[in-house]
Amino acid sequence: MNNNQPRYKTLFAIRGSYQQMKLLIEDLKRLLSLRVPILPAVETETSLRWSLWATCAITLMWPHSFAAPLASSSLLWIPGITLLNRETPALIGEIGPHTDWPAILYDDTRATAVISAAAMTANEPYYAFRPDRIHLRRYFNTSEYMPTGSRVNLPLPYFAADVRWIDASSTNKSIYAGNAEYSDVGKPVGIRLVGATSIIMDQKWTPQGKSPKNTTIFHDIRLVAVQLPGVEPFDGPLAPDSSISERDRCRTTTKQFGKLSPVAQHQVQIINGYKEISYYDCYMLAEVAITAGMYPARDCKVVTSDTTSQSYTTCSVRRNDEALENDWLASLALDFTSETLKYTVLQNFSQPWISSDLDDYVTGMLTLGYHASWSALMRRLWNETELISFKASEPVVYVAVHKVKLYIWLGMNATLTLSAILGFGASMMVKTKRVCDTALAPLAMDLSDIVHSPGAWGLCNAASLSRQDNELPRMRWQASALRNRNESEGGDGNKFCSRKVVFADDAPLARTMDVKMDSLSELRY
Repeated sequence: MNNNQPRYKTLFAIRGSYQQMKLLIEDLKRLLSLRVPILPAVETETSLRWSLWATCAITLMWPHSFAAPLASSSLLWIPGITLLNRETPALIGEIGPHTDWPAILYDDTRATAVISAAAMTANEPYYAFRPDRIHLRRYFNTSEYMPTGSRVNLPLPYFAADVRWIDASSTNKSIYAGNAEYSDVGKPVGIRLVGATSIIMDQKWTPQGKSPKNTTIFHDIRLVAVQLPGVEPFDGPLAPDSSISERDRCRTTTKQFGKLSPVAQHQVQIINGYKEISYYDCYMLAEVAITAGMYPARDCKVVTSDTTSQSYTTCSVRRNDEALENDWLASLALDFTSETLKYTVLQNFSQPWISSDLDDYVTGMLTLGYHASWSALMRRLWNETELISFKASEPVVYVAVHKVKLYIWLGMNATLTLSAILGFGASMMVKTKRVCDTALAPLAMDLSDIVHSPGAWGLCNAASLSRQDNELPRMRWQASALRNRNESEGGDGNKFCSRKVVFADDAPLARTMDVKMDSLSELRY
């Protein structure tokens, strides 16, 4: 066997795979005489060297074929927003000296404000229950559209509270806990659920005399009641005049808030249809020091609803009561807060699940209700406008690159380049005739030189075949080419021609050409 033969067969496979990129292991086995390149047949020193080269070249081609998933997973496309550099002016409503304060005398005006405020509390209420800072929020409409993510500079309602729990027996106003007439501004609806937080008034609320006379910063202490899980009488329903036994006291530990402050709770009898005490509602009371006013906020994030054309902005600042400005609505907004929170809890916009610490829960609920009530009243009562400014946002897409995956992907693609370099180097060293594409090889061959005498220089001695090459495709012999060759050789050439494929491992006698067995038009394998 010619030592250059393995060299030719390997190049035939490698060079073709670069151009087609669809070379299968079955094709490799067929082209290399059923010898898998990774397990080469060691026949000579030259054969071993070229087989090792072929193994390296083919192995380096494989990583490229399955590197694509790493390319897609190494890049993470993140939608986001960016701010425009310019500030845009806009107008927003504010209250002036001559607003329509008598509007609060009407039940429908107050009911509209309460319902609107309760609906506002459904918008991401978690902001109010973070205890580390003072949180500001305002719901508004402006003369200019503000996309979500914009940053705005405008005055916001400021609310700060300090909670101190007290014994219910220490104040005679505890009897008003749970009484809607002493906490609500509308027609009393007494239903409240666990978690309802209300500010207890000194007397029943009346709209007369509630119109603000001037702007102020609110500083005062209000009595606040929060409803906790109640208890049923231990021995069943009791007579209305029954005293509360020790076993029927309100619990000092609840699953919502854990262990409570060691203060006496206020219990309210619930009478059933049989005029019996069937249940006790439980309330904890606290004195809350409240500070409220207007804060000149800057760079606050805007959220806009495209369906309602309503926006709201939220900011968090360190407590700074000295930076407050006077406000028209502080006292009136506090009056509306209790009823707003009643409907907030009834609709489950906020309940004890939102915070497990009772102090933070009460502070957060009051903050949430105050901001919504203030915004609803401003929407109803504003009579002037003030100038604000904002930076509009626009959508962008950021790309996060997973560097490790990217480097692996680049390395896997680099192996194809290394394989090509090996193939190019081999093509420069080999001196035998080469075919550079497995698919185009049959079209590029001179079929007149395929079969002839053993001493010819065609394909038969450029790459000898083995009997195991029985999977080679069928080749059509062209009678015209053979006829022309016979005529050029004086008509005697046909006796040296054969229409059989001979094999390199056969004995020399197997190469004897048998012209008489076949005609020129037959097909052979």
